[in-house]
Amino acid sequence: LNPAFAAQTLILGVLGQTIRQTTPDEPAEWLTHYEQVRTTGKAFRQERHLSAEDRVLDVHVFCMGVPGSQNVAVMFKDITKRRRAERQLAAQARALEELDHRKDEFLAMLSHEMRNPLAPLSNAVQLLQLIPDENPVRQQAITIIERQASQLNRLIDELLEISRIS
Repeated sequence: LNPAFAAQTLILGVLGQTIRQTTPDEPAEWLTHYEQVRTTGKAFRQERHLSAEDRVLDVHVFCMGVPGSQNVAVMFKDITKRRRAERQLAAQARALEELDHRKDEFLAMLSHEMRNPLAPLSNAVQLLQLIPDENPVRQQAITIIERQASQLNRLIDELLEISRIS
C-alpha cells in the first residue's frame, strides 16, 4: 500500500503492507477479484459502495510490472459527490415530470370546465338572432358576443387538443 491509499482511507501505518494485512475485514468477493486479476492478468473495474461510510469508489484492479508478475495494483477514486449529484438530478427530473403531468391534467380539466358555460352563451346568441330587431346597437352587440364566443370556443378547442397530445 502506498501514501495515496493511506491519505484516502485515513489508515495510518500501512505503507508497504498488503491489502490482506491492512484490511482483514475486506469482503471475500473483492479479494476474489484481486486474485483473479493476479492469476489471469485481466484488469477489473467496478464501483464499490461503502455503506458504512456512505461513499462510492470507482475501483480499477490490474497487474503491474512485467507479464506474469504477481503484483496487483488497486486504484480507486472517490466518486461519492458525483453519484449524489446524479441522484439529485434524477430526483429533480422525476419531480419535473410529475409537475408537467399535473399541468396537463389541469389544462384538460380547465378546458372542460370552460366549455360548460360557453355552450349556453352561444345558444343565447343564436336565439337573439332569431328575434327580428333592426336596432343597430343590438345587432352590433350580438355580433360582438358571437365573435368573442367563437374565439373563446377556438381557444378551448386548442387547449383540449394540447391536453390530448400531452
